[in-house]
Amino acid sequence: MASEGCANAGTYTNTWTVKDDCGNTSETFTQIITIQDTTAPTWTTAAGSLNATLECSDAEGLAAAQAKFPTASDSCDADVTNITKASGQFVASEGCANAGTYTNTWTVKDDCGNTSETFTQIITIQDTTAPTWTTAAGSLNATLECSDAEGLAAAQAKFPTASDSCDADVTNITKASGQFVASEGCANAGTYTNTWIVKDDCGNESETFTQIITIQDTTAPTWTTAAGSLNATLECSDAEGLAAAQAKFPTASDSCDADVTNITKASGQFVASENCSNAGTYTNTWTVKDDCGNTSETFTQIITIQDTTAPLFTGTLPLDIEVSCDAVPEPAEMHTSDNCNGDLPIVYTETKSGIENECPSNYTLTRTWKISDCGGNTTTHVQVITVRDKTAPTGTAPESVTNLASIDVIPVGNPSDIKDAC
Repeated sequence: MASEGCANAGTYTNTWTVKDDCGNTSETFTQIITIQDTTAPTWTTAAGSLNATLECSDAEGLAAAQAKFPTASDSCDADVTNITKASGQFVASEGCANAGTYTNTWTVKDDCGNTSETFTQIITIQDTTAPTWTTAAGSLNATLECSDAEGLAAAQAKFPTASDSCDADVTNITKASGQFVASEGCANAGTYTNTWIVKDDCGNESETFTQIITIQDTTAPTWTTAAGSLNATLECSDAEGLAAAQAKFPTASDSCDADVTNITKASGQFVASENCSNAGTYTNTWTVKDDCGNTSETFTQIITIQDTTAPLFTGTLPLDIEVSCDAVPEPAEMHTSDNCNGDLPIVYTETKSGIENECPSNYTLTRTWKISDCGGNTTTHVQVITVRDKTAPTGTAPESVTNLASIDVIPVGNPSDIKDAC
């Protein structure tokens, strides 16, 4: 007979009687076999086999682990399905809210109320995945001119962003700002290398994000001296002015090199003008390099030498005079000087004009001296000599004769007896 509420437990009651040969019946002998169920169900699922270790981001894995269930058996109860689960709350690890454990437990009773030992499942949630950078590698890099302070400030202000599989707020990004490293041979060019790392709440550290800011100097120096401002036009005799013009020097500036003084001059030789060796040009040029080897455009100075000063007659110059026809002087001996030429040839001409009354003793004598230098500068000196016959003829008149026999013996006059200065 089964016990109430426990079909597996109960009793068997067996009885015996005996009669003797005379029919006398004994009292009843009773045997009671008591069937009990004191053995609790046992777990057929191995202890720990439902445990799991999962990444905090593995929601699918967590759902699968939470859905697992142990199975049990009982020595008497063939259908042990009334398993009761106690789902544990998530218990975060100290110092890491993303990691921790879920502890789930199960118990089962057989039909006779025997309760199994507790089956425990521990789901360990771990965070071993470091944050990753959502900013693409190299996207913060920049190449700038050394003079671009605004661009450099903007590049230095850039910041990468990160994400984490479990940490929704990854803002504790740490920057290590690199010092400027100058290029070899060019102090204005070089690089800044900035790096960032970020940790999630569980201390997983990202890879290093690197930003390289390349500073270059590709801009040549420029001339602060205005083009043509050193040019000069000088007289060929102006040695002092030429020395001053040759001593002039342009100045330059550079967007990055504060001290642009390594200016190189190429002094040009004097190039004489065609047909005049006193005039011509000196062409001087300058270039300058900055510390990074960028070469300026050529600065040109042209010193123009000209000869615009006419030569001079020196000494006492012959003046206009009036003379007797027998006192016309010889042409004066003239001397010259020039600011750039040495001896200059004198072109002398003499013109006779103004004969009066068909008298060759009264006339005008125009004497002209002309000099020219190679620059075509000309000087002329003119002397006008007025010639006049103011002296009467002189001589001895022939004596009178008388009593000539015939006309044939009349003496002939001798012109040499009459003298005239002209």
